[in-house]
Amino acid sequence: MWYGKEAFDDLKGEKMEEFLSVVEGGHLSDLGGLTTPTSNRWATLISGCWEKTASERKSLTDCKSMGSQW
Repeated sequence: MWYGKEAFDDLKGEKMEEFLSVVEGGHLSDLGGLTTPTSNRWATLISGCWEKTASERKSLTDCKSMGSQW
């Protein structure tokens, strides 16, 4: 929750179901088109964790640092 809004609040109904289905299947969903500041921050964090090359992925320290800035 961020400023009284849930993360990915702009994904509702079928869009949320599709998003969850893709992620639960082990794939990074298309995070384009998100509109809230909360969604964009989470999308940045998630994208950094899903880099194809392991050395380019965010570390736990990086993730913790990003989260503490919110």
